[in-house]
Amino acid sequence: MQKGGFYFHTLLFHLNSSCRLDLEKIIRKCIKKNQKAQKELYDFLSSKLYAMCMRYANSSDEAQEYLQLGVIQIFQNLEKFNLGNPFIPWAKRVAVNEIFKTFRKKSILSESGDIEDHFEISGDTEATIEGQFTLQELKDLINKLPEKKKIVFNLYVIEGYNHNEIGELLGISPGTSKSQLAKAKSAIREEIEKLK
Repeated sequence: MQKGGFYFHTLLFHLNSSCRLDLEKIIRKCIKKNQKAQKELYDFLSSKLYAMCMRYANSSDEAQEYLQLGVIQIFQNLEKFNLGNPFIPWAKRVAVNEIFKTFRKKSILSESGDIEDHFEISGDTEATIEGQFTLQELKDLINKLPEKKKIVFNLYVIEGYNHNEIGELLGISPGTSKSQLAKAKSAIREEIEKLK
């Protein structure tokens, strides 16, 4: 490795370590109810979580509401966070759980009889359409999905949850999650065919 490359990697390591230490300091101060640290953490989380909240919201106001609810839960659970673990994945999981708690209260996720017909996912369910559509067009296609299908699709494809985790989170069976995902992918494929 060249001397310049070594310096760059060393600097990058120190920057990442420094950022992590700063975040740890902020979290420790937040646990002690330091308002300045709470504002810093809120600003940091807002930039990281808003896009995720938009995936589950029907409007920017609703996404802002989800963000607020998620951040409140994060602050209430900071003492449970292990500082040795990555913070953002933990914060996202807390926020997503809070969003779905809200959905359950609104009965958005209640199961209906037709969902129980479990389908096998067949064919190329991970077909790529890279280069054919803009990111915004893909987001629009996803947002056209019925609420339950959109939620499962986002959790599985974008957030990386598995069907057991989705089932626990939404109060549905893993089979229902698979069925909703298959229906969502099918609906997206149909819309893509219409656009070609």
